Amino acid sequence: MQKLNKLIIILFLFSSVFLQAQTLDLYQDGQNALRRGDYYSSLDLFKQALSVNPFYVDARKGMAEAYFLLQEYSEALTHAQMALKGADKRVDLLTLTGRIYLGLNRMEDAELHFQKALAIEPNNTEAAYGKAEIAVFQGNYSEGTDLFERSLAVNPDSRRALLSLSLLYEETAETDRSLFYLNKALEYYPQDPSVMDFAIRHYSRNGNWGKAEALALKWQALNPENRSIPILLGTIYNRMDRYEDAVFNFKKAVSFQQADPLVWYLLGRSFMGMGEFDEALLSFRTVEIIDPGDELSRIAMEHLLLKEYPIGHEERIKAGKYHFALGKSFEKSFQYLQAFNEYRIGRLLSPLDLEGWWNYAAIQNSLGYPNRYRDEMLALKREGFDNKTYLRVLELLESSEDLSILNNWKTPLIRSFNPVSISLYFNKEESSLIHSGMEDALMVSVSNQLNRNSHYEIRSMETIENSADAYRKSHLMDSNFYVVLSVSETERTIGLSCSIHLSRTGALLHRFHILRSGNRRVNDILFKSAENILLTLPLKGSVMGIDEKQVLLNLGLSDALEKDSEFILLRKDSERWTDKPPYLEFSIDDLLGTVVLTKLQENYSLGTLQRNSPFDLVNAGDEIFMLTEDMALPDSYGPPVNEELKSQLLKLY
Repeated sequence: MQKLNKLIIILFLFSSVFLQAQTLDLYQDGQNALRRGDYYSSLDLFKQALSVNPFYVDARKGMAEAYFLLQEYSEALTHAQMALKGADKRVDLLTLTGRIYLGLNRMEDAELHFQKALAIEPNNTEAAYGKAEIAVFQGNYSEGTDLFERSLAVNPDSRRALLSLSLLYEETAETDRSLFYLNKALEYYPQDPSVMDFAIRHYSRNGNWGKAEALALKWQALNPENRSIPILLGTIYNRMDRYEDAVFNFKKAVSFQQADPLVWYLLGRSFMGMGEFDEALLSFRTVEIIDPGDELSRIAMEHLLLKEYPIGHEERIKAGKYHFALGKSFEKSFQYLQAFNEYRIGRLLSPLDLEGWWNYAAIQNSLGYPNRYRDEMLALKREGFDNKTYLRVLELLESSEDLSILNNWKTPLIRSFNPVSISLYFNKEESSLIHSGMEDALMVSVSNQLNRNSHYEIRSMETIENSADAYRKSHLMDSNFYVVLSVSETERTIGLSCSIHLSRTGALLHRFHILRSGNRRVNDILFKSAENILLTLPLKGSVMGIDEKQVLLNLGLSDALEKDSEFILLRKDSERWTDKPPYLEFSIDDLLGTVVLTKLQENYSLGTLQRNSPFDLVNAGDEIFMLTEDMALPDSYGPPVNEELKSQLLKLY
């Protein structure tokens, strides 16, 4: 019996040692995967280690680190807190938990954990760096840089401190200081991958492509198997307009990252630069297969189709059918505005698709625009559309009364109109795009959304490097207003910032920022930004016809107007835009009267005219502007100003 007990004890000890060794092996494998950036494999290995020993603190910490690096901060916090239960005095766990709280924007909790770490180990650099980052995230760059610089007194070759300082000084536009710390890091760590990667991206952000290329080639010579370098080089060559070199590098990247949609997208952009449009299209179609939800690649592809392929091309027809089908799905769920938007994009891509056109016509009726519906249906008839169901619907439509205001208007109509003009700019310097090269395509997408309202005209579209450039170009273009867009993209979110300015002075009228995540975030943000721009800009219409005190106007329900809305009536081309609500100035001599709307349809409305003079000075073509609370109407007349003489005299100054 005694021998049996000894045998059991020996087997138990052997089993414990074996399990401990197995756990340690799994943990080490997980750490190795973590170090090479394979976070998913590391998570799997750490989970296996925990299945053998659920109380293994280091494996639990490894789980927290992997989730932290994947930016899954909530999941990381769960594992970090579990690890701390068994080791609440471990400084490495306290600093990791603090950094996770930083990721969650819980600054007080982060600072508490860094303070706990410093109480145990007063010279702990990780905790000191954490406090510096808290200062930076709270907007106190001066305190943050001071804390990092003080840490260099203790550890002068700290890679993290040197790179952090370079980044912070770059952010505050202190170029010399930024380069000083970057060069120090390169001096201390000339072959360190993280330092070289940081330096390449720094030079790329600042447009120093020659230095970025030289460092990338050096890194490639040191580590020819590194799979990220061809992507870096390809991106650099794209910005240097060396598209053949870019294609070479992205083809190399594709050979070992065939399932990465971003690499295929970048390859497509490079082919576009070379003018190899069919190859570019093939690359974008590959993205569509790998990741159908990659909206930016689809927008790039459709921009290419609209720009370089003729109407009726099979690829444009195919792209149009995609949007028509998407519109149909929105329509079935009663999301009529989204459906209208998709049908409209489908029409732009494939205007000869009569079935799609019919969908576009029908959605007008669902939106409550019967006259637009009738116009589109009759246009389809002129195109010879012979769908049997359509013909039956058309027969009923033609037999019903046409209630359009235009049909009952007896006096002559004037359709000339001078819309509010807009210059649209994309600020490349303020943008951060993973899908690089999307500036033009995104600008065109916003422009297409704005063009749904015919009372605004996009006079020019350009990519710019700074805000002063936008004012100069817009002023020379003589547009009324200009809009500057910038876009920031992460793997999970997209943000769009927009500023709206008066072209005459450059004054800022309005600014907004939209952030979206989830499915269809790109389309949603483009639609919402256009909507915000149109809501901010002043509305301008014109008089199409006059019948004593009644006027016919080219504004209606689709302009979000209501019965009894009131407008001022000005002599044509007499307005002067300003930078304060209601963004309009005018002379008493040009104020012809006011108009109150009495009947509205989608594109037109009738109004009652109150003239401002006993003389009949109102002509068709004169312009109307919404009367707002901010608008003080002049109550007295002044002598007329000779505008030509005034202009000549002022020029003499």
